[in-house]
This record gives sequence, C-alpha cells and structure tokens, in this order.
Amino acid sequence: MKRIPFLIALLLVAGISVVSESALAQNGTPPSYCHPCLFYGGDFDASNPAANVLSNGFEQHGSQSAVYVPFVVPAGQVWVVTGLFSNNMSNNSFLDPPAIKWSISSGLSAGNPGTVIAQGTIHATYTPTGRNWNGLTEYTALGHLTPATAVSLAADVYWMTATPICTDASCGFAGFWMSDVEDVPCPKP
Repeated sequence: MKRIPFLIALLLVAGISVVSESALAQNGTPPSYCHPCLFYGGDFDASNPAANVLSNGFEQHGSQSAVYVPFVVPAGQVWVVTGLFSNNMSNNSFLDPPAIKWSISSGLSAGNPGTVIAQGTIHATYTPTGRNWNGLTEYTALGHLTPATAVSLAADVYWMTATPICTDASCGFAGFWMSDVEDVPCPKP
C-alpha cells in the first residue's frame, strides 16, 4: 500500500494541546507551518524508484478525483482537527478559487465508501514546497477550519481528503496529483 503525504494540522491559534512527540516520530518531521501536528505522512522522495503521484483535484476541464489517506487516532486520545493540507504535484501555480474540498470518513474498505464524519470546502493557500518531479512542481494546499467547524475525533481509524480546486477558466488544463511517500510505513490501528 502506498503512503500519501497528508496531515491533520492542530494549530496553536486554536488553543489545542500538542500530541506526544512519540506519536509524531513515527510519521516523520512535519513542516514548519504545521505546528503542532497530529499526523504527517512524510515528504515526497523523487529519488525513490517507486516514487509516484495520484490524481487529486477538482479541475476546470471536468476532472474530479480525491485521494483518501488513512490515519489513526490512538486509544485514549481525542483529536480536534482545525486544519488540513495535502502536498500535490501540479502544472499550475495557483488555485482559482483558492480553496480545497476536504472530508473525514470512517469505515472505508474495498467497495465500501464508509461514513462521512465531516466535509466541506474551505479557503486555502497554495505554496511551493521546493520539490519537483518529472517536470511538475509540488505545492502545499493548506486550509484552516473555523472554531465552529473544527472536528473532534475519538480513537479509531479515519480516512481524509484535502483536494485542490481550480475550476475557473483561468485554470486552463491545470492538473493536481498527490505526492506519495514510498519509504514511510502506513499507520497501524
């Protein structure tokens, strides 16, 4: 199973407590804009021979796809999600509108879409990470939930999406492909 870089951001501005260092260590070092983080899938490694990307975007030319990424809230913990992002390779340097579609679900399995816990569309920034691959530039599409839309999650396995949107005519044939991370193990329930 491929590991996709994705995180659930727990932002200091929301006044939420930090998850333990041991929980963060298993998922790699989160980027500076996610402090503190509940989950981070790791950085894309273009030198890995198995490096790949997966279609992940709502685009002007009609393509719609979303990558679902698993994460685990450990037993005895409750996580409050106040922000989400995904790292995506793209041939486009902007989002129009500047937004992501996001969702959190549980109970996904082969042929079963599970149950949607929360979903929506939120304003997002779109910032280059400094990584490139096969002529594409990687960008972080980062959105923040409001205190009223923050999502509390009890211990369980969940699946998330954070999908860039570029549906204005100015987007042309923009494409978005979520960067995978081949050398980071998947979370265990």
